[in-house]
Formats: sequence, C-alpha cells, structure tokens
Amino acid sequence: MGGRREKRQSVLPGCLRRQIMGLVLFLAVVSSFLLAPHLIWQQINFAGKGPVTHPLVYLQELVFQPRFPQPLSRPVQVIPGGQSIGITLCSQGVVVLKFSAVSGITGKTLYPAREKGVEIRDIIVKADGETVDDEMELAELIDRAGREGREVTLEIRRGGETLEIAVSPVYCQQTRRYRVGLIVSNGAIGIGTLTYYEPASRTYGALGHMVVDMSSRRKLEVEHGNILPAVVQDIEPARKGQPGEKIGVFLERREPLGTIERNTSYGIFGNILQDIANPYYSKPIPVALRQQVHTGPAVLLTVVSGAKIEKFNIVVEELLSGTENGKGMIIRVTDPRLIEAAGGIVQGMSGSPIIQDGRLIGAVTHVFVNDPLKGYAVYAEFMVSTGFAELNALNKSSFFDQETSPGHFLF
Repeated sequence: MGGRREKRQSVLPGCLRRQIMGLVLFLAVVSSFLLAPHLIWQQINFAGKGPVTHPLVYLQELVFQPRFPQPLSRPVQVIPGGQSIGITLCSQGVVVLKFSAVSGITGKTLYPAREKGVEIRDIIVKADGETVDDEMELAELIDRAGREGREVTLEIRRGGETLEIAVSPVYCQQTRRYRVGLIVSNGAIGIGTLTYYEPASRTYGALGHMVVDMSSRRKLEVEHGNILPAVVQDIEPARKGQPGEKIGVFLERREPLGTIERNTSYGIFGNILQDIANPYYSKPIPVALRQQVHTGPAVLLTVVSGAKIEKFNIVVEELLSGTENGKGMIIRVTDPRLIEAAGGIVQGMSGSPIIQDGRLIGAVTHVFVNDPLKGYAVYAEFMVSTGFAELNALNKSSFFDQETSPGHFLF
C-alpha cells in the first residue's frame, strides 16, 4: 500500500504539468487565430479584384481547411496561363449590394426594404417561399406580391442566421412595376489571372486563393460559374499603403473560356471550353515539386495592357514552411517595366504564374500593402494537386484515370 501511494504521488505532478502545458498551448493557438486577422489586414491584400480582396475573411478559413494538400503522386506537366480572365461565380440567392429609392405615386422617395430591416450584404435566398436563383426571379416575385396587394416575405441569410422579413412593395413610376428599393446581384464578379491549363484533361486552375462571399465573410459555394475572356484597359498603380488594381473589361459576347466547378483555398478550378494559347509556351512544362523551388530569379507572366501576356522578372526571396492561405513563398518584383506600369503587384494579378528553371513553381496571391513590390505566392504543386483532386472527385476530370460586366437590376 505504501509503495503504491508513493508511486501515485510521483505521477500526479507530471499529469498536472502536462495539463497546464496543454492549456497554454491551446491558448497560444487560439490567440494566434484571433490576432492574426488584425495584423494581416494591415500588411497584405489579395492580388485579386472585386469579391476576392479581403485577407481577413480568407485567414478565417484556416480553421476549416487542411494545412497541407496532398502532394503530386507523379510528375505533371501543364501549360502556364497569364491571361486576364473575367470571373462570374453564382451561388444560391442574391446579394443586396445597395439601396435604391422608389418614387411612389405621390412622388415621395421610399426605401421599403431598408425600413423593414434589410441590410447591405444580406443574401436573399427565398421570396414567398420560392427559391431565388437570380435577379429576374426576385423581381417577378416582388411585382406579383405588389399587384396582389400584399407583402412579400423575404427569407434572408445574414452571417450564420436565417431571417424572414415581410416588405410591402411600392409601385415605381419609372419602372412601372412594384419594387422594394434594392439593387442586388446573384454572383461574384471580378478580374483575375489564369494560372495553368492541362490539355489532356482540359482542366484549369486560376487565382491561387478562394473567392469569398463578402456578405457572410465565408467561402462562396459554387452553384455555377464561368471564366470569360477579359482585357486590361488601364492600371491604377500601386503605392505604399494603397494597393493598385487592373481595370479590366469582360468580353461577354464571346463564348466562356471555361466553367467554374470548384472554389477552394488554392484557387478556382474547372473545365476549359476553348483552346487557349500562350505565346511563350506552346507545349506543357513540368510542375515543380515544393523541394525543387529555391530562392533566386524567376519570371512572372501577366497582362498589363489589352490581352497581351508579358514576362516580367521577379525574385523569390523566401520560402515559407507553411502553405496555408496561398502564402508559400515571398516574391519581389524587380522588372523596371512592371514597376513603371503597375508600381509592383496589383489587384487583378491573382493567379499570375511564376516560372523558375523551366518549371511552373507558383502563382501570385497577395500583395504587401506597405511594400507593393513584394507579395506572397502559392506553391504550384499544391494548387495543381488540389485542382486535380477536386475535379476528379466531381467526375469532371479523367486526369488520374488515364463587352462589359453585367448591369444591376432595380428592385
């Protein structure tokens, strides 16, 4: 008995020590997630445009995304991209972009939906119990309720909550239909860059980071979407503390370049519908494994004017141990032409491929706001392996088996 008691007394302090160390480690991890968004928000910004320019949102996805994707199991070759693309990505429901006054019969300016509690960035998923997939469906349901002299009940998703708000439509003299005073959109629209495409499976990857729902600050679940040809009309140069951006135009009258099937932490992926040419690479090149990437000179492919892909010199300054959030390496722009044209890395360059030693090593994902010559890039190996795995799971790929953006409608 005495021996067992003595042994028990010697084990107890060790248990307490392990429990305390575990608690300290847990608090350290939690605090890193809580502090990191604030710090990152001040330092970096996505090199995308429109719906993909919120690093705080993207950082929060760390909680749900695996730290490392599955590495490539065998050598892969792809054709580098560099083309500017328009991105249209639709999800369930429509997003409230802004309020729009309704001029009633009396001439009084009204905002029916706002007065009932509808907010900017709300997602309207149903109206009178009917699923809303696009702007026109919502317009018809609101007009029908107005003509029947009753309220329209809107089912709204706001963050993690689902709300029902009843609104009385008002007849608008200008549009000659009943409205509730909203401008909505049924998808994310923006400009990015194609990273690669694989001719055998006719699949592609672009952006290098996730497209997020700006209303809920979460991943935008794909219902359907396309990538479209786009041209760069102008560039607003980057300055310290103020990210620049490509000013692009969608060529919507042309057929889509491809479909969007998956929206992931490592970019958007889908199927190519048209043949795509790269003036520098007519044949596929190897995708570099992570261990083949090294610091030193590299080349960035992107568009700064029209639809012409150009090569620009950069330097890979640092390889990072972590890969989450598209931050596998730190790069610096050294090419005087790109510095003069854009001031460094700008919004719209997300997905621009990086070539080193004849291999695709990565894609631009973020820019340092306080030093726009520097940014982050994702490893190509992880981006390509994620794309192939996601599309293969959808049975969309057999790889492992072998003029202006749309206007807004008034509601």
